[in-house]
Amino acid sequence: MSGTTLEYNLQRYFYPALAIFGILGNVLNLTVLLNKSMRSRANSFLAVLAFADIIFLFLLFPNILANYSVFTFNWYFRWFYLHSKVHLISLANWCSSVAHWCVIAVCADRLLGIQNPLYARATWRWWKLPLVTTVIVFTSGLLTCYQHFEYFCLVRSYCRETQLYSRCLPVNA
Repeated sequence: MSGTTLEYNLQRYFYPALAIFGILGNVLNLTVLLNKSMRSRANSFLAVLAFADIIFLFLLFPNILANYSVFTFNWYFRWFYLHSKVHLISLANWCSSVAHWCVIAVCADRLLGIQNPLYARATWRWWKLPLVTTVIVFTSGLLTCYQHFEYFCLVRSYCRETQLYSRCLPVNA
């Protein structure tokens, strides 16, 4: 599942540690950000960012596990992985897009607070926060949904259905 020795070592040793530490770090962030005494616009966007990062890292786990021979040669894992690979990557890109837009929202909120502190406190309505979050999530989903249909993966079984292989082709090919 890897090309070079560097990719092999990165995917087997570095990425699992990165994913585990990322999930644990974001869970720790959420314990602080979801505390009622810490409620603010920026912290709400940071909480959405932490949720998006956690989902992103969980969606990468099948790609990480595919590099271990226990999973690579398991027929059931291979069947699940080969049929859902494109969709897992698409959903991961969606979560990544949500995270990027949340960073932009936090920066915009901080910029408004610096430029005009009275405006930032006085006129912001809390009902706008769920609306902005919903717009970020759905717009990112709309912008990345084409990736679910960009490739068609042919999955074939060989050797009396004991081995599965897949090849993903662009739909316009």
